[in-house]
Order: sequence, then structure tokens, then C-alpha cells
Amino acid sequence: AQLASLEAQLANTQAQLASLEEAARGRDARVDEVACVADALRADLEAEKAKAEAAQTETERLRSELVAARDTQILPDLAALDEMESRLHSLAGSLRAREREVASLNGTVEAQVMERRALAEELRGAREEAAKLAVKLEKERELRRRAPRGSQNAGNGGGKDRPMTKSMSRAFKTLRY
Repeated sequence: AQLASLEAQLANTQAQLASLEEAARGRDARVDEVACVADALRADLEAEKAKAEAAQTETERLRSELVAARDTQILPDLAALDEMESRLHSLAGSLRAREREVASLNGTVEAQVMERRALAEELRGAREEAAKLAVKLEKERELRRRAPRGSQNAGNGGGKDRPMTKSMSRAFKTLRY
């Protein structure tokens, strides 16, 4: 009986051992899976570290390029821009001075134009007056050419005395002495 009891215990223990071995194999499989996942995560972590280092290296390179660009390009460009700005201010000042000068010259030109117009008007009036005087002078010359020499009633070498005609009377009225 004791032997049977021991055999039953042994069988029970062997069943427990088989169950424990089965559980251990399942755990070992899970441990292997977890180890694989851990290895994959370690590989991902290493890749991320490599990427981070590459990004850090690129950042350092870009930073050094920016510093170099600041020294070689940006600062000289800023200096050139400052110089251009001062030139522009100077040019703006001289432009304002020229605008004032042009405005002054425009005023002078307008005054001269008005003076020329007045002179042209005066010249036109003088020409018209000269033309009128020339016409009067021509009329007077014509009258003198037609008029007999000497006195109207004086003897002219056997010529007959003639009374003043109506047209002669009109012509003498227009004469000015």
C-alpha cells in the first residue's frame, strides 16, 4: 500500500514535472520571443542613436557654415547695405536740393515767359502801329507826289491858277505837321 502510494505520488510528481517542463518550454519560447523583440528594439535604438549622431553632426556642420557665412557674407553684406543706405540718404538730400532748385528755376522761367509774352504783345502793338504809320506815310508821299510844286495860287511859269479840289482838301486835313 505504501508502495502504491509512493508510485501514485511518483506518477503525480512525474505529471507535475512534465507539466512544469511544458510550462518551462512555453516560458522559454516566450523568453526567446521577448529576447528577439528586445534585440529588435536594441537595433532600432542603435539606428536611432546613429541617426541622432548624424543629425548632430549635420547640425554642427550647418552651424559652422552659418558662422563662416556670417563672417564672410552676411557681415560684409550688412556693411554694404549700411553704406548703400547712407548713399541713398545723401542722394535723397541732394535730390531735395535739386527739386528746390528746379522749383526756383521754374518760377524764374515762368516769370521770363510772362515777360516775353508781354514783350511780344508790346512788339505786336508796335508793329501794328508801325504798319499804320507806314500806310499813312505812303499816303502822304502819294499826296505829295501828286501835289504840284510851289504854291497852289502862285504863278508857275504861265500855268493856270487852280483852286484846291475837294480831294486835296481832304488830304490836307489828314496831314499832321
